[in-house]
Amino acid sequence: MVSASGRVRLALACGTALIACCSRAGAQDTETWRCSAANGHYEEYLIDIAGKTTITGRINMHSADFGSRWTSIAKVSIEDSKRSSAECDCAGLVATGISDRTVVDFALELGHEEQSFAQSEFEKPITFRIDIDPQGLMTVRIGKTHPHEKVATLRHPQRDTLHLSCSGADVSFLNIDAH
Repeated sequence: MVSASGRVRLALACGTALIACCSRAGAQDTETWRCSAANGHYEEYLIDIAGKTTITGRINMHSADFGSRWTSIAKVSIEDSKRSSAECDCAGLVATGISDRTVVDFALELGHEEQSFAQSEFEKPITFRIDIDPQGLMTVRIGKTHPHEKVATLRHPQRDTLHLSCSGADVSFLNIDAH
């Protein structure tokens, strides 16, 4: 026979075990979008981020199609939908597959310029965070345990669209959230 205090301890232990089990299951990655484009092809996915200042998620480059036409690349970019594609002043995170070293290079994108700041392996989900302050200062951070970051001032701070894209790559965009 179990005493009343024993039943309370048993109930608390079972409840704690249930919470631990469910919180681990809830912490699993959820694929927001998967892009699988052969070399020479391009795919995109747009998300409304009007009024948001932080974008978080994970990116996992599964493989790259190292063809002769285009670079194997994936992007998490912020944009202004009111500007024409010719005026695109995209900014954000770029992941590029490097064939001769079988690594993924991460860079901050600002307009048509990229500033490399970290590397990882294929098939390794990488946590990222993009913060934009009211003055248009953008901080791009990747990694969780030992984060790397790059900071730039946006040339065109207006933004309302998060643009996920890839070409010549198979990429999962995971747990994408704008707040």
